[in-house]
Amino acid sequence: MNGLQQQIGSIKHWIDTNDRYDLMIDDVVKKSGWSKWHLQRVFTKEVGCSIGRYVSERRMVKAKGLILAGEQPIDVCAMSGFESLSSFYRAFRKRYGCTPKQMANGVE
Repeated sequence: MNGLQQQIGSIKHWIDTNDRYDLMIDDVVKKSGWSKWHLQRVFTKEVGCSIGRYVSERRMVKAKGLILAGEQPIDVCAMSGFESLSSFYRAFRKRYGCTPKQMANGVE
C-alpha cells in the first residue's frame, strides 16, 4: 500500500467512524489537509465513487444492518446521520425499494 492509499484509507476510516454526524465535504477536506478539488479527484480515483456517494452508501448499509437488528426507524435515523426521519425514509426506499418497516418484516 502506497502513501496515497494509506491517506485515502485514513480518510475512509474517519468517515466511517463519524457517519452518525451530518458530514459535509468541507469536514472531510479539513481532515485531509488537501484542497477540495484534489481530495475529490483522488478519492474518486482510488475508491471508485465520490465522497458524497461513499458517505451515502455507508449510511445506508449501516441503517439496513440496524433495521435488521431490530432497531426502530427513528433511532436508526439518528444513528445513521440523517437530518430528518422523512429524508431517511426517502433514501431508504430509494436504495432498497421498501420501507424500513417492510425490510424488518422480511420484505426486501
